Amino acid sequence: MLKYLKKYWFYCLLAPLFMLGELAMDLFQPDMMATIVDDGVLSGNLNVIITQGIYMVLLVIFGGTCGVLCGVFANIAAQQFGNDIRKDLFAHIMDFSFEQTDHFTTGSLVTRITNDVTQVEQMVMMSVRSLVRCVVMFVGGIIMLYRQSPRFAAVAVCALPFVTVIVVVTLKKVSPLYTVIQKKLDRVNSIMQENIAGARVVKAYVKEDDELKNFSGANDSLCDTNLRAQTILAFMSPLVNIILNVCVVGVLYVGGYTVQHNGSITPGQTMAALTYLSLILMRIVFFANIFQTFTRASASWKRIKEVLDTECAQKVRTTIPMGEKNDTANVRTDRTPAEIETGNGRGKDAVDSEEGHGKEKSPADAGTKDRTDRTVVEIGTKTGNESLGIKDGKKGEIEFRNVNFAFPDAPENPVLKDISFTVKRGETVAIIGSTGCGKSSLVQLIPRFYDVTGGAVLVDGVDVRDYSMQALRDKVGIVQQKTELFSRSIRENILWGSEEAGLSMEKSQEERPSTGKETKEQDSAEKPSKEPNSTGKPSKEANSAEKSSKEQNSPEKSTKNQNLTEVLIEEKVRRAARIAQAEDFILRTPDGYDTQVTEGGHSLSGGQKQRISIARAVMREPEILIFDDSGSALDLKTEAALYAALYKDFADTTRIIVAQRIFSVKQADRILVLDGGEIVARGTHEELLATSPVYQEICRSQLKKGEVVVDD
Repeated sequence: MLKYLKKYWFYCLLAPLFMLGELAMDLFQPDMMATIVDDGVLSGNLNVIITQGIYMVLLVIFGGTCGVLCGVFANIAAQQFGNDIRKDLFAHIMDFSFEQTDHFTTGSLVTRITNDVTQVEQMVMMSVRSLVRCVVMFVGGIIMLYRQSPRFAAVAVCALPFVTVIVVVTLKKVSPLYTVIQKKLDRVNSIMQENIAGARVVKAYVKEDDELKNFSGANDSLCDTNLRAQTILAFMSPLVNIILNVCVVGVLYVGGYTVQHNGSITPGQTMAALTYLSLILMRIVFFANIFQTFTRASASWKRIKEVLDTECAQKVRTTIPMGEKNDTANVRTDRTPAEIETGNGRGKDAVDSEEGHGKEKSPADAGTKDRTDRTVVEIGTKTGNESLGIKDGKKGEIEFRNVNFAFPDAPENPVLKDISFTVKRGETVAIIGSTGCGKSSLVQLIPRFYDVTGGAVLVDGVDVRDYSMQALRDKVGIVQQKTELFSRSIRENILWGSEEAGLSMEKSQEERPSTGKETKEQDSAEKPSKEPNSTGKPSKEANSAEKSSKEQNSPEKSTKNQNLTEVLIEEKVRRAARIAQAEDFILRTPDGYDTQVTEGGHSLSGGQKQRISIARAVMREPEILIFDDSGSALDLKTEAALYAALYKDFADTTRIIVAQRIFSVKQADRILVLDGGEIVARGTHEELLATSPVYQEICRSQLKKGEVVVDD
């Protein structure tokens, strides 16, 4: 937690400092009031009353100003602290694998990133404001009370043990309930999220009453637990007030007795003592409230830390020693260039420069006898790609090697068994089978949405577990069964998955001409030398270079380049839409590509959403395109046009098509037939019609007048 706070240490320091100014007002006011009573009212001295009154007003103004500044700086520290944690939480959650997200549940993650962070924010606020105030007021109150009379301080000391016991017992009973409250809040959020996402299903089956009962049960349980906690806390304040009133009686008795018998305590001192006593005992109650907040925030911080400490399950594997089988899998992409240069404690990088890839440095060259026998390369760099046999960083070959897979929460029920096949670059492989046979699970292993439980999935000869997520998923464009669109324009949805989404803005910022001092310095640094030649005039080369530099840095040139970039991006968007057969319906909308998509894409039909999703994948121009039953909402004519455009414009792209319809797969180079998680047949459409009973059964179920449905 401290690593998030240390960035704002200055605000955390300023807030308590200004709090001291506010506390000075609270501590000195009763003493000044005692002076007014004893030296002014009882003595009839109006001058003392006026003077002390003016001092009190000035003190209030000073204390109030300090209090405002304290609140401002405490809020800055707490809000920025919470802002940083939320960003880190969100970034960490985005790195989670599917099984990790399922483990925490969506509702719980929403609670942690909202309510739990808010609880911790409040703790920080109370730490730099209320906690300091309570400590100073408590200690200062005792000192000021002792100044009035040691007898008054003795009354307060007698009361402290009773108040302390009440507070400790109360917090001990309440603390465990806060963890339970947060878990029950998770449940409420989960039910709410499910019902909002599935509102159409709930209404279609008229299940509003059932879902209301389900939500009411979870909400009532949360309410009951909150009530239990608040009921326990409700006893604390009245009990402390009883002790406070007893102490007031004690102070009045001590003060009255002393005034009557020896006069060592004045009436003003007695009044001040009552005020200080109230401050001291009420600080204990505030301490209890602070500890209550700390207890709740502690439960929330544990839940936040649980997420932050959970490492992504899908990490790049440790490298494999050279000489073992599948040397090409010997890749790590999670190392920085500096680590590669130094070997991260293993010596210099084992991969030589362009002339000697794969040759290890000898111990003599490295300067030590103990050198690593591992190759360390980066996928995506020229050195890394050549070491792996990947030309130009683009190949698109896929291999499943004896793959087995079971979901993490059901390891005893394998979904895929001993799957082996290879897809060459530019090939189209279709996967077909009955519902639940593992088609979608199979293709989800390629971008590593899940990890295999046995065997290996290789892309370009490299195990997917040896890629960084960025490098692997840059190679793959996938259109999934469930279409997800965002509340943005159609253009932004198509651009969303590609680098071009931010390219125009980046180029605009890069090419925007500088101004002021920075421009002058840059111009002087970049301006070609105008040293005179033998004739005493600047050379032609210098003049030419200066002219060229001015043209390149001119605002007109920058604007022209920016406009050209935007035109190229727009053309790519329209090309992707045309390939996906989406442009016709997009242009029929009122605002064309600028038409806003409602949340979840509910303003579009199922087929329209699928085509925009396909355009989004095509826009990336990946090495591998995966269609996971993504044409189910398309009519046969549109689907045929889509595949024809893909075969024409993406001839070198590897295509994997998961489908239920024979029509969708019959033109593929190869068809894999899955049944019960195993490949039971493979071949072309004609070969499978002749040899595969499972494929024949699927065809018979889709017969139309004795013939398999074909394209028109």
